Amino acid sequence: MYTPDHYRESDPETLHRFVDEFPFATLLGPGEGITHLPLLRSGDRLFGHIARANPHFQLLSGPVRVVFLGPHGYVSPRWYASDKEVPTWNYTAVHAHGEVSVREDVAAIHECLRAMSAQFEPEDGWVPKFDERWIAGLARAVAVVEITVERWEGKFKLNQNKTALDREGVIGALGRSELGGFMRRFWSTT
Repeated sequence: MYTPDHYRESDPETLHRFVDEFPFATLLGPGEGITHLPLLRSGDRLFGHIARANPHFQLLSGPVRVVFLGPHGYVSPRWYASDKEVPTWNYTAVHAHGEVSVREDVAAIHECLRAMSAQFEPEDGWVPKFDERWIAGLARAVAVVEITVERWEGKFKLNQNKTALDREGVIGALGRSELGGFMRRFWSTT
């Protein structure tokens, strides 16, 4: 990922929080394999489930890259206080590089589904409503994908190369959008 120094985010805690907040990912590799899926993080481990019918499932072993995208959007030069600016696209992305493995045992699938359910439906997750036999049947259709992350890299392109007045103009124009909110948070903590 091309990342000029002023856009580089390398703080592990910041990158982990980002992945926790924006868990929908693109799994790239090995080879030509590409799959979009939610992945949860536990330390430097990512996990989720994949359909066995997905051709990518048959390729899963070895090195992969996972891309997490966060808020992004168009930035008009009209929003800057400075003159002679050009349009751009502000965005946030985190890449995780590591080794992928697949777990096909019922216990791993059940634990993955419980974790996903707890994350996305914390008030009344759906997995506890089904017995082990039902989960075992589901295990014929899905498997757990695990990535042991060896390297994280982040790029938060949020007008770091602009003046504070220009950034304020962009944040104001973005208003209550997800990107505007992220930029507000980002600039209030830097």
